[in-house]
Amino acid sequence: MSTLQSDSRRQDREDETARRLAAVFAGAGYSRIVPPVLQPADVFLDRLGDEVRSRIYMLTDPGGAELCLRPEITIPACLLYLQSAPDPAAAARLYYDGPIYRYATPGSGKPAEERQLGIECLGATDKQAAEVEVLALCLSALRAAGVGEIGLRLGDVGLFTALVEAIDLPAQWRGRLLRHFSRPERFSKILRRLAGEGRGASVSALLKTLGSLSENEARAVIGDVLALSDIRAVGMRSVEEITERLLEQAADASALSLARETVALIEKFLEINGPADRVVAEISALTKSAGIDLTAALGIFERRLQLLGKASVDVGSARFATSFGRTLDYYSGFVFEVQGPRGRLAAGGRYDGLLTDLGAKTPIPAMGCALFCAGILAAQGEG
Repeated sequence: MSTLQSDSRRQDREDETARRLAAVFAGAGYSRIVPPVLQPADVFLDRLGDEVRSRIYMLTDPGGAELCLRPEITIPACLLYLQSAPDPAAAARLYYDGPIYRYATPGSGKPAEERQLGIECLGATDKQAAEVEVLALCLSALRAAGVGEIGLRLGDVGLFTALVEAIDLPAQWRGRLLRHFSRPERFSKILRRLAGEGRGASVSALLKTLGSLSENEARAVIGDVLALSDIRAVGMRSVEEITERLLEQAADASALSLARETVALIEKFLEINGPADRVVAEISALTKSAGIDLTAALGIFERRLQLLGKASVDVGSARFATSFGRTLDYYSGFVFEVQGPRGRLAAGGRYDGLLTDLGAKTPIPAMGCALFCAGILAAQGEG
């Protein structure tokens, strides 16, 4: 078989798979949308994690505006919803089918262009019911596409958020731990730094000086330093982002160290993993021994598991890890990932703050997922 024939056959399989997935979404009442491929770059640079941000294809139009090829489709879908919805607070169920574009280093084996189908459930006020709806619909679509064996991985950023909010921490430390939660190596370094390891002689005179100033004074000094250095952007980070990073480091330099007991509690919490229906007791025992009450957050977790069971999702075989998050910065609650024998099939989660961040006047609950055609084709046994 020639390369052209092989490519054509694969494309036919991909199109048929996409048709099956879309039929499941449409049958569940989701409406098709077609977000533009070309997007404003700043929307993504401000809201995606470093791993994705470093792979964005950037371009400048003749008028000087910075644009990019969409590196994911949740943000474009939300922008389209906000632009077209007569009542932005109204619930909407949307699905899409199209490519995303991310730079792939030579030899990485990753594609620069990848086809995805996905769903977004916006404005549903019963959050746990919406989460179960999205996950159950995702699994139904995979079955309709001919995928059999899967592994389901669950997480809940909301549980970690509840933990750090219950611990007595400076605000800038709490924000940093949450921001880097899904980056294990970076998170571990930050936690150790907050505990005082490596601080002292390594702290520069500039950071010590900044730490002794008010925020406005410190911003003025940083602005002068960056202007004298003619710094405009570093690694796609804006001057404002560089300023915020320096302010954080200055606050660390002048703050007390995190107590060893607190560090140990966070580390033990993030080591918890196992069958999803068995971890609640372990989390509860650990936090209660530390004098922390996570009853409300664990109640939400347990209700979600109950609803998943009613939706015929096998929570007994699903694995839950307190440390599991997503690499996209906007995820804020329940997250999941579906694995097949040959790789990732789908992933999704809750992102309640994103639509407000994009301009919605009132908070809009949001939950969605993306399904990856390449992984699905491989799971069908002929990829």
